[in-house]
Amino acid sequence: MKVLLSVFSLLLAFSIAQAQVTNVSSKMEMPELMLEAQIEFARISEVRADERIKLLLEFIKKWSDNPLVIPAREALLRARGAQAETLLKQQKIEPAVEQLQLAIKEYPQPLNDRIFGTMLAFPLTVYNHGFRKEALELMRSFEPSAEGQATRLGQLANIYLTAEAGT
Repeated sequence: MKVLLSVFSLLLAFSIAQAQVTNVSSKMEMPELMLEAQIEFARISEVRADERIKLLLEFIKKWSDNPLVIPAREALLRARGAQAETLLKQQKIEPAVEQLQLAIKEYPQPLNDRIFGTMLAFPLTVYNHGFRKEALELMRSFEPSAEGQATRLGQLANIYLTAEAGT
């Protein structure tokens, strides 16, 4: 009986020690994975907007549970905005609006005020390039994220009134 108890104790001690080694090795991998994600994210910012969009989508998919996904989503939002701006300068309204609609659709809800303000610049940019109808259509996609928030509704109303006044 003593021998059996000793063997059981040794097995238990060995399994506890093995679990601790495994736990330590997984903790060691976390900083390495975070560093790998940071390096990859930094490289993405060095490429053109159209290529950056593809790389950011891949990054978000690959590192979905990494804290860097939040700034990656914001970078994707800005990259789509930059791509749309380029398309607007070339008078390519349909693909520009498509990029902006994707940026709005891809960003997780609810929007914080800073992201809402960034997105609010999209229809203004379209409007300032002379595409009033498309700007108003884009504005309609913002209405759900402003529901029940007086400040946001005021911002939307101001843009609508500016568009109606033609200024």
